[in-house]
Formats: sequence, structure tokens, C-alpha cells
Amino acid sequence: IKTLQVNHSMNSERGSKPIVCIEDGKVFKNAKLIQAMSDEIYGKHLDSRNISTVCHERQKTTKGLTFKFISRSEFNRIKRETPEKAFGDFFISEKENIS
Repeated sequence: IKTLQVNHSMNSERGSKPIVCIEDGKVFKNAKLIQAMSDEIYGKHLDSRNISTVCHERQKTTKGLTFKFISRSEFNRIKRETPEKAFGDFFISEKENIS
């Protein structure tokens, strides 16, 4: 069971790219998490595809908000120092994953 849990956590973070919201400095483990929490945090529904498009600089904003990719180590640092601004679990692997 422990091996399955470790494998699941490694696989679930494999494609995750951490993101920061420029306007408020909040960081998220990935765009899907922003989508899931956007109504509660921002009072509007944000689509993960549009967030990704902004991060890839193909669009300036989505619903008035700007996002950009950050490194996994930067996400983990912010989560350690200011946990109230970080959403999602720590990355196990801090391998840089910025696109």
C-alpha cells in the first residue's frame, strides 16, 4: 500500500507546473487546482486551459487576472515561508519544470 501511495503521488505531480497569480502573489500547484478553487478565491470561474494560455504568453489575461509558471522549488519555498498564499501539496521532486 505504501508503494502504491508513493507511486500515485509521483504520478500525480509529474505533469504539474506551479503557477503564480501576478495580482495577488498566490501560488498554486497547477492550473486545474486554480480552476477548482477560482470561484471561492476570486469570485469567478477560471478555466484551466485559459490559465495555461496566459502562462504560455499566448494571451495577456483571463478574466482580468495574469498568471505565470514558476519553478517547483519556488512553489515549495513560498509554501514553507507563507503557507496562506500557497495552494496544493509540496512537490516531492523539485526538478525545475518551467515552460
